[in-house]
Amino acid sequence: MLFYANAIMEELQGNAKSIMARMDSNPLIAEANKKHIHELVTYLQARGAKPNTIDKYVYHYEKIINLIGSGNDILKVKRPELEQAIARLNGLHLSEEEKRKVKVTIKAMYKHFLGEDLYYPKQIAWIKTTGSKNKMLPQDLLTEDEILKLIQYSKDLRDKAIIALLFDTGMRIGEL
Repeated sequence: MLFYANAIMEELQGNAKSIMARMDSNPLIAEANKKHIHELVTYLQARGAKPNTIDKYVYHYEKIINLIGSGNDILKVKRPELEQAIARLNGLHLSEEEKRKVKVTIKAMYKHFLGEDLYYPKQIAWIKTTGSKNKMLPQDLLTEDEILKLIQYSKDLRDKAIIALLFDTGMRIGEL
């Protein structure tokens, strides 16, 4: 398996490479789990998945292993243990989208390994991965008049500049 793992590692990029190296060297992670991630990466590569997609799957796989327990073979976990893992996931301080992506990774992995890429096995079919229904509606957005009032009533020149910049460019606050 070492040659197989090294061949996969050569083709990986970014975080996936370092995460897989960290998992491979971690004696607490079951060998079966190490094998599963290598097989999942090979499967994703065969399907033509982009490097960023593979990167995300590997990243979320590591989260799944931590939720379920690194010593347990992830594919032999029963539904009650999965329910506990999902409950722990829901209790983490992660965005809803990040939690959804971890659930998507769980479902994709089980579907591939246990569902022959055709169906979701019983133990994970109950996991919901639909997106949030809380979409931003046009009436929830600030109007141009409201933005101008924000600029007008801001005390600090810096705040006025930031508000105007965000409004004029459509940037998100994290992109500043």
